[in-house]
Amino acid sequence: MEDKKFDIIIIAGQSNAEGNGVREADAGETINDNVFHLIDKNSVSLHDNEKGETVLDIKMPVETLLEVAHERKVGDRFAADFSETFADEYIKGGNLQEGRSVLLVKAAVGGTGFAKKQWGVGKPLSDRLFQMVDRALSLNGENRIVALLWHQGEHDAFENVDLNEKERYDFYHKNLFEQLNAVRERYSAFDFPIIAGKFASSWKWGAQNKEKIEAIYTATSDVLNELGNSGYVSSEGLKSNDEAIGNGDDIHFCAESVRELGKRYYKTFESLSTGK
Repeated sequence: MEDKKFDIIIIAGQSNAEGNGVREADAGETINDNVFHLIDKNSVSLHDNEKGETVLDIKMPVETLLEVAHERKVGDRFAADFSETFADEYIKGGNLQEGRSVLLVKAAVGGTGFAKKQWGVGKPLSDRLFQMVDRALSLNGENRIVALLWHQGEHDAFENVDLNEKERYDFYHKNLFEQLNAVRERYSAFDFPIIAGKFASSWKWGAQNKEKIEAIYTATSDVLNELGNSGYVSSEGLKSNDEAIGNGDDIHFCAESVRELGKRYYKTFESLSTGK
């Protein structure tokens, strides 16, 4: 792989970025042999200890695996995400110069956020992300970062139950700005956009979620505006797994919708690129 020159796309956040769009095994997947991914060889998981506290099981330093990009497999099912669709659109859009390939750095972990100190500057998943991106850049001196795709916030919409909505906004705004800005500053040699996406509508408009999620939405929008060269992607009209196949999962986009989300991420990327 040392001879390959990569356009690096960072994928970070929680489960909708990690990929949980259920598809049947016989539905097939289109593999693009010019799109690779860098993943953690070791699984990262959450468990509750005897005190009822959520513990992040993570092995550091990260051991990475570089291979042709493909969807995750969770048990006996496949789990689609938006990153490969984004990569395909990126190539179709003429962004990939001759002799280069796309490398997806997949740093998202389901069920994680800032409230339990999993994401955030100096926290485990942030350190893990930096190790993965540093590894990707080290593969070839001509590698470059072209985008950071972030999808997260469901976790922080329902954790910290004692916070009112202003406090929730303030907490999320502070932590999200520090996290995304830290990525920008660490890799300031590259001029890349940061793009985030909204949640599955079937979950976000539940009566118990609406005000909390609006606080997260507003904080995210404000952070992206403050960072500049950033965009926020709508999830309007996209279906959850529950809406598509009736499995009770209303928080994760279904396979068809998560791929459409990837196209929307790319359209936002394209508009940011042409607007420079």
